Amino acid sequence: MFCSKCGSQIEEGARFCTSCGAPVEVEQPGINYQYNDASFQTQPQQFTQPDNGASQQFIQPDESASQQFTQPVNGAYQQYGQQDGASRQRKESGQNKLKGIFAGLKNANGKKLAVIIGSVAAGLAFVLILFLVVIPKLTYKKENAILYEADNRLYYLKDVSKPYNAIEVDRLNATDNVPYNAFTEDGKYIYYYTDYDENNNTSTLCRVKTGKLKKNKKNDKYVEDVAKDVRHFEIVQDDVYYLDDNGKLVMEKNAKGNTIAKNVADFAVSDDQKTIYYYTKSKGSDKADIEIGYIDASSGKSVVIEDDIDIVYSFENNGFFVFEKNIEQDEDTSMNAFDLYVADKKQVKKLAEDVNAILDYDAEKGIVYYDYYVLETTHYSDYFTFPDGLEDIKEPTDADAFVEVPESDVLDAVYDEALTAEEKQEFYDGLDFDEDKGYYYVSSWWDDYEYFYDDAAGKWYEVDDDKLSELWDQYNDNESLAYTAESFKEREYTVDRFQVCAAGLNSDEVVLCDNVRNITANAASGIIFYNLVPVDWDKTDYTTLGDKDPYDVINEIYSDNRVYYQISAGEAQELEEEAESIVVNAVDGNKATIILYSDESYGFYYAEISGDRFSKFELLEDDFESAQGTFKSGLLYYIVYDEDYEGTLYKYDGKESTEILEEVDGLVALTKDSEYIYSSNGDLELYDKKGQKKDEIRDVEDYIYIKKDRIIYTSDDELYLYYSPKKQVKIAEDVDSVTSYARQYELTDIDGYLY
Repeated sequence: MFCSKCGSQIEEGARFCTSCGAPVEVEQPGINYQYNDASFQTQPQQFTQPDNGASQQFIQPDESASQQFTQPVNGAYQQYGQQDGASRQRKESGQNKLKGIFAGLKNANGKKLAVIIGSVAAGLAFVLILFLVVIPKLTYKKENAILYEADNRLYYLKDVSKPYNAIEVDRLNATDNVPYNAFTEDGKYIYYYTDYDENNNTSTLCRVKTGKLKKNKKNDKYVEDVAKDVRHFEIVQDDVYYLDDNGKLVMEKNAKGNTIAKNVADFAVSDDQKTIYYYTKSKGSDKADIEIGYIDASSGKSVVIEDDIDIVYSFENNGFFVFEKNIEQDEDTSMNAFDLYVADKKQVKKLAEDVNAILDYDAEKGIVYYDYYVLETTHYSDYFTFPDGLEDIKEPTDADAFVEVPESDVLDAVYDEALTAEEKQEFYDGLDFDEDKGYYYVSSWWDDYEYFYDDAAGKWYEVDDDKLSELWDQYNDNESLAYTAESFKEREYTVDRFQVCAAGLNSDEVVLCDNVRNITANAASGIIFYNLVPVDWDKTDYTTLGDKDPYDVINEIYSDNRVYYQISAGEAQELEEEAESIVVNAVDGNKATIILYSDESYGFYYAEISGDRFSKFELLEDDFESAQGTFKSGLLYYIVYDEDYEGTLYKYDGKESTEILEEVDGLVALTKDSEYIYSSNGDLELYDKKGQKKDEIRDVEDYIYIKKDRIIYTSDDELYLYYSPKKQVKIAEDVDSVTSYARQYELTDIDGYLY
């Protein structure tokens, strides 16, 4: 048997449909609901998934059994939820009977009294059943409402379990979209954008009262243009605050707009929806004229907290502002220095002057981590020893490369025959003398020889060309070294040094660490990582540099990757691991996840803080492309991606990691029952708390999880409602975007998103 209202299968003998609550009338094998609009035809469908995992197919009801569905004039539940004349007459009759019963109690005997009491009890039981069972089924639940765009038309669906009741609200342009915050909390109005302007990134903000919308009727006459050229809007206690292109912040209350601030750059709404915080734009590049303020949502009263601001660094919806004043550029360092301020509704406080950078802040604690920059000038003589006398080196001579040769070798080279004593004396007497070298010599260009004679020592020499070449190379090196040494002695070298401090709304400035560089600071946990700037080191002998550039040598001194950390203003501790860069990934009280990068690889670490140091610093994963951690209910969930960017989700309890899900490539949601829903390679997969797979919805583009048994999802531009593996209903085709009341007001069973 199938329900005549929603097409869902119902058990034999049931009086009401368990899906939509409609009364059972006549058993139908199937229903095919026809719409007046030919471009929007939707049929309730049963979903059957083959056991072998083959492609899923939708099974259509028998068309021979189809019939035209007619919507009752006063709603589908008129006969049960509304009172006509006859029902009012029955009510009045019942009230008169009750009056008579209670009036006769005084004169009734014991037996009659028991009967009367039993009748009253039965009546009360009926009323109780009515309120606990029947009425909740017939009452409209706002979390079931959705708004979606299909084929450039906007549709409102009061209850996703009844897709045939979709109401066309308006025609949209191709560039328009459905905002995430479309519904007022009372469900009476929906807001949406039209006439999107790509050049200014603005739209016309429209609204319509849901109670006026009728199916198969032209409803655009009920649509109101709230404002044109709107950039952003928020719904606050069923009132609407919007920001237009001119910077006007307007509160729309009871269909009347009231400008509450002008020249606004951005605004945010507090979690309790009682306060709207904002800051204004700067009117000129040389003017410190930005102001911050807040608006009371109940009265609409605007209060300016501070003006004459240069830059608003950040602001949060709890009212914590971080901003800068008196920005000036340092001529020596070319860095900006500014006065750092914070503020909330109660106070404005200057934290420090001449600050160079904001490192991090914690809006809940009202604290900011920042640094002062010092460009220290040193000289190369601070790093090297330059030997004296390099400038006195002389060019090498042939004599510096002499090697002794026997007299016989010389005579054999000059003469072809043996010489007599007289001829030999004549040879020596005829030697030429080289005034520059100070030696006698004999040479022949043709026979390629040249010998030098030391008359005092009585020895012959010749020049070792290889040795002479080596001496010249050495001379040239020394000459270059001497020249550069002289120029480097007075050359300046600059060193970057930072002093990290913290201050807040309720705390004065504290110096956390000094003389550091390469800083990573996380205000939520108090963790600071850095490298120390070397202070004392052994000077390098300049003559031993060889081919090394002095600049590179100094950089080597500063390239020490030893990592130090501090917890707030605690003692500096050296980390065993080296790193080139560090990121504090997630924080939960005294727990944190930290990613270290070194030698072209990453390490994903779990850390626990005790006092001013890590009591635990454990490597969970390495050899991965990327990783992300999230703490939830005291547990760490983390996902690591391999080189193919396939992710695996793990759960870590402080002792060991447990693999939960594989092939994760999208958003992972954790339900209140600790069941998991996540996207894997385009499929939506559902797992129980033990990690056992329950079902898979294929080719999912986006999904909205409403309750445990209901998931709205889009697949191939079609919108579906999922109840169970065997029961899914197609809501619409050609769908571009969807928003849900349940997701907007967090009325789902989702306990949190992990990624």
